[in-house]
Amino acid sequence: MKNTDKPAVRDLHKQAVSATTERARRGLERHEDRLIGYFAHGTEVDPLRMRPVLKEVVAGSEDELLFRYARLHWSIPVSPGYGRRLRAEVEAADHLASIGAMIADAPSGRVHGRRRAIVEYRMTRPDGRRLLQAIGVLGRVLLAAGATEVLTGIFGHDTARTVDDLDEALRGADHRYLHVGAFHPTGTARAGADSERSPVDSEGKLRGVEGMWVADASAIPSSPWVNPQVSIMALSLAVADRIVATA
Repeated sequence: MKNTDKPAVRDLHKQAVSATTERARRGLERHEDRLIGYFAHGTEVDPLRMRPVLKEVVAGSEDELLFRYARLHWSIPVSPGYGRRLRAEVEAADHLASIGAMIADAPSGRVHGRRRAIVEYRMTRPDGRRLLQAIGVLGRVLLAAGATEVLTGIFGHDTARTVDDLDEALRGADHRYLHVGAFHPTGTARAGADSERSPVDSEGKLRGVEGMWVADASAIPSSPWVNPQVSIMALSLAVADRIVATA
């Protein structure tokens, strides 16, 4: 390869991945109805029962078909690429600046399960649109500051070199494929006066369980939009005072 700069490596990698994916897709289409049955719905997954194993994938086996099918649907959205392309990104890390977006999301999760607590969360569409809007704003900030390219974290459009590139990436983006993290979760045992909607009462006592008090972020009814550390401390002190007063 004569030209080994980062754009050249990226373009070659993208072409190779595209060609490999298309060949695999054509070969796996006739098996898709069967293979999709191996994938669990989110509510069917119990993290506490997961047991990772090292398994040999034999050529021509059902395992190989399943592995190849799964590979069509995974991605590395934050660090675009792997192998030679990822190495090129790492070698240029001294020119990398990172900036992130945080939103206060709407309550959309559930905690269920009889023997074990299973947490389920799905980002709502309005929150997804807000997060994509934030990515657009931050991308423009970086480009205006002199960035030659932006790593968007958007599946299928992982880099943008101009505002037009960024807008094109956002137009076709699906928030379900964004690489996101959760910070300061609240509300899993919300406190309130309504016993139908709030498992914890206004004093911090868990309804239906004698002697059980809740004094952490789970009792906060919804996202407070800002770092809740001080609010959690105040809540804990208030609940502790009630425990002492009723002892």
